[in-house]
Amino acid sequence: MTVSTITSRVVYLGNGSTTDFPFAFRIDRPDDLAVVLTDADGTDVALSPAQYAASGFGLEAGGSVTYPMSGEPLAPGARLTLARLLAATQPTQLANQGALWPAVIETALDRIVMVVQGFIDTLNRSLRITPTDGETLNALPAAAERANSGLLFDSEGQPYCGVLDAAAVAWSTWILNNLRSAASAAAARLALGAAGTGGDETIAGNKTITGDTAFSGANSHSGDETFSGTLTMSGRPINEARGADIASAATVDLTTATGNVVDVTGTTAITAVTLAEGAERTVRFTGALTLTHGASLVLPGGASIATAAGDYAILRAYAGGVVRCVVYSKADGQPVGGANVNADVVAMCKAAGTTRVKQFNVASVVKNSTGNFTFNFASPIDADAVIGAVAWSNGGSSGDCVVAAQSAGAVTIVTYDAAGTPQDYNAIHFVAHA
Repeated sequence: MTVSTITSRVVYLGNGSTTDFPFAFRIDRPDDLAVVLTDADGTDVALSPAQYAASGFGLEAGGSVTYPMSGEPLAPGARLTLARLLAATQPTQLANQGALWPAVIETALDRIVMVVQGFIDTLNRSLRITPTDGETLNALPAAAERANSGLLFDSEGQPYCGVLDAAAVAWSTWILNNLRSAASAAAARLALGAAGTGGDETIAGNKTITGDTAFSGANSHSGDETFSGTLTMSGRPINEARGADIASAATVDLTTATGNVVDVTGTTAITAVTLAEGAERTVRFTGALTLTHGASLVLPGGASIATAAGDYAILRAYAGGVVRCVVYSKADGQPVGGANVNADVVAMCKAAGTTRVKQFNVASVVKNSTGNFTFNFASPIDADAVIGAVAWSNGGSSGDCVVAAQSAGAVTIVTYDAAGTPQDYNAIHFVAHA
């Protein structure tokens, strides 16, 4: 019988269903078969013949091994190795002047070939140099020198032992423990604290990301992150977080905001805002306070603003500590007062001093006497503004209006009937123009 194949070993991966594992090389005796189980952790266990069933011994085409004979099949991640292992012995004995049977001689020759094949299989899985290297490797150092050392090669390519740096060992151990078990690239990046650029991921910690970066999928970032280069969002919005409330103060520090949108509570007047250059915050006011226009807090129209609950302001920081209110939206839908229109009021004056204020920038109305009313402004207007006013009653009659006094903070208007007598009318409408 010939030895027609050079194979002497086969390895199978578990799939949770297969229990029959063939080997396509000749194994003459059960003692020449080695069956090794490797678990998911890489631990090898040599199985005894009682743990498996084998058939096909002595056949040129090989045979098969059944494992396990009962119970759960070989699980994914596990391996089963079937190998022919022969002792390097020559058991055939030929008697002097005895018969020379061709089958006996061929069997002895086959055994020699099978032993050589086993050596070749082992050699193929060992550390070796190419035939063209032209050098002979030196012997490894003694065991005492090799202990707790790494195998390294000098400038001539010869082996020697070196002690690995403790930090390198710790880093290698961390990689082995954290990345080897990662189920996906995203899980590996998460273990490294690295930023992914595709798919749904949560990225925590402080990062600096350079270059042009494109994100797709639902990505959640926490910690301080700095991007340089172009940041492209593909098919997804940037959802800004609402932060914790911040109390009003003379100087409001928005650099400590925990979100891009915050409520400013309280009624303390604000004269300055602290914000990093280039940063932007959206603020909602929950009460009435004064935003004071100045060199460091620049407001629309160059005038201070009396806030009301529900008003919004978008603040953008520039160089030199200057913060500019680029958008201000009033809760009542009215425009913010500017240089051209400073006050626009309709006041109901008929009933003993009761008033109904419409439009903006009037904090209160005081009835001084019949037909004489003082309107106090929430924010100062131009002291020399031109004021136009008209008064009328429910019946449709109108009266003359005279500005009796005006300042940046208030205006007093007296209404007269046709005879020139001070008279209460149902409504007064006036507009102050700069």
